[in-house]
Amino acid sequence: MSANILQTEDLAVGYQGKVVQDKFSLTMQQGDFIGLKGLNGSGKTTILRTLSGLQPPISGQVLIQGKDIHKTDMATRATLVSIVLTERIRLRGLRVRDLVEMGLYPTEGTLHFKSKDQTEAVQESLERMRITHLAEKSLSDISDGELQKAMIARALAQATPLIIMDEPTAFLDYVAREEFYTLMSTLCRETGKAILVSSHDVGVMERWVEVG
Repeated sequence: MSANILQTEDLAVGYQGKVVQDKFSLTMQQGDFIGLKGLNGSGKTTILRTLSGLQPPISGQVLIQGKDIHKTDMATRATLVSIVLTERIRLRGLRVRDLVEMGLYPTEGTLHFKSKDQTEAVQESLERMRITHLAEKSLSDISDGELQKAMIARALAQATPLIIMDEPTAFLDYVAREEFYTLMSTLCRETGKAILVSSHDVGVMERWVEVG
């Protein structure tokens, strides 16, 4: 029997006291790959920000591995959930490997010394996303699709049981979107991670994930 990774019940989300979504209930177990569909402006991002602990709920709880995400400190939260948002990171001089290594920050020591296991975790994340050949390239020299893979590799290196992605295919062409869903489906099956994605591109998403 699979263990619950994420659980909510009667969750109300919004901002400045305005409810955007009410009575939102979701349970995710190990290996689940679930899609959240909706038009732009329908509240998907607000839901994901609340589930990931970036924004407090109006009411209800968000439990990740039994812990209330809104009652944990930042360090603990970073071991429970990793997030891939729609913003594009293009910092001058930052390499793909540097971006992926940012996923290690919850487990790095104060001297930022990387253990053998951490180094291997970065390499495995690059390999899973099929971007080892890009590791030394600057973020400014890769495509949007390659950057998205690097962002996901960073989330993998963070080694959390839950990964939340907001419109992860927004900047990708059709072929790249199909590749994304193939990779994520394989990742869930092979690692047991739970992945929640939002998208308004329902046609492609529905062929790969359980859509809610």
